[in-house]
Amino acid sequence: AFFHAKVDPNNVGEPERDEQAYVLEKYRVAGYAVEDIVVLQRGLEPLLRSFDGMERVAMKDEIPENFMQGESVCWIDWGSVRPAPFVFADANFLAYIEARDPNKRLRDEERLAIMYDRLDRFQKYRKAPLQKRREEYELAYYNAVALRAITWSPSLQQRHRADPLRSSSGYAQRVVVSIKEKFPAYYDRYAEGYQCGEQVLGRIRNKLDAL
Repeated sequence: AFFHAKVDPNNVGEPERDEQAYVLEKYRVAGYAVEDIVVLQRGLEPLLRSFDGMERVAMKDEIPENFMQGESVCWIDWGSVRPAPFVFADANFLAYIEARDPNKRLRDEERLAIMYDRLDRFQKYRKAPLQKRREEYELAYYNAVALRAITWSPSLQQRHRADPLRSSSGYAQRVVVSIKEKFPAYYDRYAEGYQCGEQVLGRIRNKLDAL
């Protein structure tokens, strides 16, 4: 949270990524059919919309390999840092916690407690009001989880890594249910998009049988 509050996201090595173009290209390269790409594009809309107006932070995975400890702490490979919505860091950080310990499975309320703690510390260090209502960060976090699972599915399939794919896609399917229950107005506004997203996640789960 301290890094994200203090580092100017507009003064980093890479520009902000066009997430839709990035994801669609990954699926094209992986050989997905045109009709699957069309469904995927529709499914991305509600996820990406929730990041509108959110603070961008300098984005790099918060793992020990990406930091160097000396008199101060600094990122390694600064040139690959890019701006991204704040909740992207939460989705990656929580996925990393579980990836490091396969026996550790956080409950949803534990994930949200960590997310809100990081948000509060970010606001404290940044010394500025948040740009969105607190509950909107929860919605955006859920959408970031689903986006992360969809984004990395082709890479994990190609590397035959079924376990992390099963974990991430399974949780992503559950967060869509949470969005429908906790944020019904938003879900209803983008119901068709979420249904397309659920189709994509369902197909990801089906492909696990072949891994």
